[in-house]
Amino acid sequence: MNPEQWETHFQDAAIDPSRWLPSLDLLASQTGSQRAQIVGYGGAQSRPFNFITRSCEREAAEYARIGGDDIVGNFRILADHLSAPDEIVAEARYREAARMCPVRDYADFCEEFDMPFGCQTGLIRTGGDLIGMALLRGRSDGETTESVRATFRMASIAARTAVRMQAAMELQGASLLVGALDAMSIACFLIDASGRVSAMTPIAEATLAGGVLRLADRRLSAIRHADHHAIACATAQVLEPAGRVAHRRVLVAGDPAIPGRPPPVRIDLFRLYRREWSFGFEPCIAAVVRTRPGGDDHATILGAGFGLTSAESAVAILLSQGFDRHAIAVRRGVSIETLRVQIKSLFLKTGCNREGELIALLHNVLD
Repeated sequence: MNPEQWETHFQDAAIDPSRWLPSLDLLASQTGSQRAQIVGYGGAQSRPFNFITRSCEREAAEYARIGGDDIVGNFRILADHLSAPDEIVAEARYREAARMCPVRDYADFCEEFDMPFGCQTGLIRTGGDLIGMALLRGRSDGETTESVRATFRMASIAARTAVRMQAAMELQGASLLVGALDAMSIACFLIDASGRVSAMTPIAEATLAGGVLRLADRRLSAIRHADHHAIACATAQVLEPAGRVAHRRVLVAGDPAIPGRPPPVRIDLFRLYRREWSFGFEPCIAAVVRTRPGGDDHATILGAGFGLTSAESAVAILLSQGFDRHAIAVRRGVSIETLRVQIKSLFLKTGCNREGELIALLHNVLD
């Protein structure tokens, strides 16, 4: 394949992220490798991703068990640190790094899942963040050759452009969301995977002037230590990778010792829907600040917090008011099947698994 063909495949993946897996499959096939991989970790990637062809649950579980992301034992991560930023790192550097690793858990893991060989390179490096691409080769594939590495280099140039394109689109999505929330006069901070504020509406920024809230190291905080701790704990719970907590509410009372005592505020932290194959540049939390709890439009809160459409918000509100599915379908003028699809989307976007769990969440958010 020529460079233009690689550009076409990977740019298609940037526009439609579900195309990353077929593109990686193609890379593996063109290089005679068992598997190919796009991986991200570090800094803002506190939710690391690992998009890999032909993966299995047992492999992912074993990788997590041995702490595969730890540079102390992972010769691939250490080899990257020993190399130039855009270098194609291969087996010679792997062997050098492996000799420096004090534990062999990752090396044994690679033997068990037949991927001791391969090559890799960094695609994006921002601060402590890395998004990289790799070939994973088994014993039957053998070590990479000069020809394999040349093909990999050609593909990596196209993949680097595509990753930057997708990252830009994800960041642009945050800007568009801020604009929409500002138009609705909502004070909202958007928080990324590292727990830092990536964007805010002008109204949210205004709450930082002389109020009870502030930013510390780009993290949403408060003037009192107790309030700061409450916000940090709530943020960590909503960011938790298992996704069991979709919403947390924090009341920031302020400090009575401060002259004039700024008014208390309520912060609702909503986990935002994250697309499959996201590179983690999208905001993960919408922190909505209210000075008059309960005074906001429910549909607006649900739309901003969970990315619900107006129809989905209407269904959610009726569910929270105690209407059953038949009554909701009649009131909405839709079929039971259409309603079922909308409720399934509600489960997906709110992280709930059962209707009772969804209703409890809605009461917590809207009451």
